[in-house]
Amino acid sequence: MNPNKRRRTVRSMRKSDAGESRRITLTALFGVAVFISKALLPLPLDKMVVVVQALFLALGSLLSRRLGATKVAAIGAALTLFLRPSLAPITMGFALIYGLLTDVFIFIFYVNCMLLAIR
Repeated sequence: MNPNKRRRTVRSMRKSDAGESRRITLTALFGVAVFISKALLPLPLDKMVVVVQALFLALGSLLSRRLGATKVAAIGAALTLFLRPSLAPITMGFALIYGLLTDVFIFIFYVNCMLLAIR
């Protein structure tokens, strides 16, 4: 086997691993941002920042390959469960529905994201 060809394979594997870890990190950061905008604000203000949550869900869906918004919503809901455990089923249910709807609508409207153009 040609040693140069072997090096290219290892390098391409490293690049794909780095890209995957970046996607996971961004998904986690977006989930934490959703949590902060939802749980740490007082009651009337947390309902007004739904625009921030929608922004992070849409970005998570575009930057992650599959079910990105659902992952972001699940992370945000899981963190919210620690502060509001009495509303656990409702919080998790609504967050997953919100994330799934965002993913479905981005898929239906065929929003295309060029991963190479984002730096």
